[in-house]
Amino acid sequence: MTGEESEERIIESTVLPRFPTSGQIMGILIVKLGLKHPALRSRTARRYFAADLEHLVKDSTKEKIIEAFAEVLTDSGLIASDDAMEGESNRKPGLARTLQRHADHWDLVRSFVRRRRMAVPEEDIPKVWEAYVRLAVIDLAIRVAAHLHLSGSSPDSLDLLAYATRANRGDFLNQKRQRSGLTLEDLTQMVDVDDHTVDGWMYHGARPSNDNLYRLARVLADNIDEANAPGIRLELQALYWISDVAELLAEHIGYESVHDVIRQLRRFAEETYHIIEDHFSVRDRISDLAVLADLGVGARLAHPLLSTLIEREEDDEWREDLRSTGIDWIRRVVSVNLRLHLPEADHLVEKKDGRTIEDRDAGDFEAYVHYRRFQELRVQGKLQEALAEAQLAVRYAPLNPTIHYALGSLKASVGTWRDDETLVKDGLDALWKAVTLEPDWLLPWTAIGETLQWNGMPSEAVEHLRNVNPKCGPLDSHYHSVLGAAYWKLEKLPEALMEFEASLELDAEETSALLAASELALLLGDHEKHKRYFRRARHFGADEGTLAIWELLRELGKRT
Repeated sequence: MTGEESEERIIESTVLPRFPTSGQIMGILIVKLGLKHPALRSRTARRYFAADLEHLVKDSTKEKIIEAFAEVLTDSGLIASDDAMEGESNRKPGLARTLQRHADHWDLVRSFVRRRRMAVPEEDIPKVWEAYVRLAVIDLAIRVAAHLHLSGSSPDSLDLLAYATRANRGDFLNQKRQRSGLTLEDLTQMVDVDDHTVDGWMYHGARPSNDNLYRLARVLADNIDEANAPGIRLELQALYWISDVAELLAEHIGYESVHDVIRQLRRFAEETYHIIEDHFSVRDRISDLAVLADLGVGARLAHPLLSTLIEREEDDEWREDLRSTGIDWIRRVVSVNLRLHLPEADHLVEKKDGRTIEDRDAGDFEAYVHYRRFQELRVQGKLQEALAEAQLAVRYAPLNPTIHYALGSLKASVGTWRDDETLVKDGLDALWKAVTLEPDWLLPWTAIGETLQWNGMPSEAVEHLRNVNPKCGPLDSHYHSVLGAAYWKLEKLPEALMEFEASLELDAEETSALLAASELALLLGDHEKHKRYFRRARHFGADEGTLAIWELLRELGKRT
């Protein structure tokens, strides 16, 4: 098989995305931004920033660390404090609550992506990052517009975003210097640094130290009419922080994408600011703005703002981001990744001048198109359409195990959900076909056991899973979780816990396995294990809805 053929197979080389936790992201930001606070340097904080599996922090401790992060930003003056406006109803929303929501939200999305075992080609991981960043930028724009109104600022204060890259931030400082009427030599002498240092600030994007930043602000303010040193210092500090964050993002999504999201942040914030002016009631404006700044796109008040932005947006991709931001971030992140592959089929034809390669069956090519369409429809929840596409893919490539697995797993899950025995049987048949075509592939073997367990046959599931083809190689975490669930159904709790712990040995961050191990440990009377696994599940993104279900199951178990 040639290298070209290998690249075009339906079974791509994929990796399990290894995205950082919210704590790891926050730790990097604190280091890069040079933020200092005793609570951010403690041993507990370091554990949170490192996502230490053996010493995870409590939720209450995590909240205190995030509060300290917000306190540093607030004390710097970059973010107005809650008591900046008089009266309880006029209090600005706390930055800590915003950071907490985004930390929880990111961990939930991250957990979902890992739990779904998304097939993400390694070179496409930046697109997953970009999809999330675009949604976060829209949310941030809504909050920024509300904060501008609350603080009495105008959208002009967003002009510094035009310089929010390391390559451009020197231009912003140079403009300040020109407004002051000072030459480079003047500035060098008055700030008491050498000329190479000033050249670095102006032409190479170097960041002044905090001491030099204070001196710069004072010198510029003394020579610019109606300027004050704290105002200039905060403006410069904001610019350097934003550009440093942009530089970090560029490492993951590329400079072009970073420039695009910064432009959109500025535009959406300005447009939202004016929409608020035109449509928010004057009588309730302060309280409504406080809610909007606090909840962002999660606020009911954000819906008409997003609708107006959607109507005005000309770019199809950003319009879709605007729709998704107010509804379902996870689905948007997943669907963006899958849609990356749709143009690949066209690309295969285009690079061969409209012809498929000679040694590649055209039927495989058609199957590839339908298979990718199946993936997209399944993520969108359009299951009937997805099944139809999978059937077409099988017709074009009847000997491809990947397609039989895709068809079988979806039929089995839909059949189980609908209590449709015929559809479940069809799903099992397709999964066995995949096993026959590729006997040493573990995934369809596991899916068969999972289907049996789902449909009230845990004994058969255990027997099947204990007899998988030895040539499948090392058993993965998913296999152990499925076997653990089957043992649980048979009320063999020690065996079930052993399998879930084996799953966690291979994937220590899987929230569903952590919750199962936590519950089994509790049922077996091991309270220390129960607390440890439950804390890990919360740390790695188990959402409130999932936790509520586990609590309900626990209460039901006590009554039976």
